[in-house]
Amino acid sequence: MLEETERGEDTALARYRSALKDELPADIRSVVEAQMQGVQRNHDQIRALRDQHKAAATH
Repeated sequence: MLEETERGEDTALARYRSALKDELPADIRSVVEAQMQGVQRNHDQIRALRDQHKAAATH
């Protein structure tokens, strides 16, 4: 389940990166960048949980 969630976060990050390649008004760019940072934090937390779970399963 964590791997699927991480895959979803990967997809979201890719879309945010794509959106930021476009010309956006400064206020919109600021919002998109802030949202992308939140998605990145979520992604990193999910990856850490996944790695902890894998490590616990092998012990």
